[in-house]
Parts: sequence; structure tokens; C-alpha cells
Amino acid sequence: MQCRTANGKAFRILVVIDEYSRECLALHVAWNIRSERVMHVLADLFLAHGVPDNLRSDNGPEFIANKLLDGEMFMTMKEAEIVIENWCKYYNGRRPHRSLNGRPPAPLTFFAPPMGGAMGPLWPPQELSAIRAAEAQPHEACH
Repeated sequence: MQCRTANGKAFRILVVIDEYSRECLALHVAWNIRSERVMHVLADLFLAHGVPDNLRSDNGPEFIANKLLDGEMFMTMKEAEIVIENWCKYYNGRRPHRSLNGRPPAPLTFFAPPMGGAMGPLWPPQELSAIRAAEAQPHEACH
């Protein structure tokens, strides 16, 4: 996908989406994107997520990027990178998807212990407590 900064300079966005989960795996922003860069982005994704069974390329306009860029005017490439990265986090973690029954592809999660602290103390770990107790006891000399 191609976009322009406020001064008219064109830049590109490489969009990679998992069609099953609808998760946006990469939004790579650069002045130009050559095949070597595409290969590096895909290689990084393969290392992080495993090699997919199928890979489909679509050089047409991408819906996700069109929604992001609708009405945006970037002053610099750095501003575009930051805004696009933040939008990707929103797209994956908060934006509801009709194909996922209104859920986002990678919902934000947080850890909350059960009510009443049923988990027990988080610190110190039991192993550390046992080691400290053993160290506190007087040691007998070995002969």
C-alpha cells in the first residue's frame, strides 16, 4: 500500500495478516519496500509464529490500511511509523471483528488473582523460603 507525507513524499506499508485469526502480524513502513525486505519481514514472522501451510499475496489496496489511513496526514515518516504501530495494537487488541463474533484477533489480557488471594503469597517462592530456613540452622562440621 502506498501513502504520502504532508510534503507529498510517497512511502509504502507492507501489511501481513493471518487470514484465520485476522491478527495483523506486521505493518512495515518504509520509503520503498524491495523483495529482500519482504523476505526479511516474512522470515522474522516465520521464526516467531512458525512457517504457514499457505501464503497468499495480494497487491491490491488493503482494507486494514485503508481504515487506518482514512483522514490521516503524516508530517514525517517517523510519525507514520508510530501512528501505524499504535493502530496495529488497537486493531489486534481492541477493535471488534464481525468474523470473530465481535472479538478482537488478539485480545488484551491482564492477570488478576482470584478473589480473597486464594493463590497464596507470590513472594518469596516456597523454594527460596526452604533454602533460607536451611541456611539459618547451625551447621555441623563434617569430619
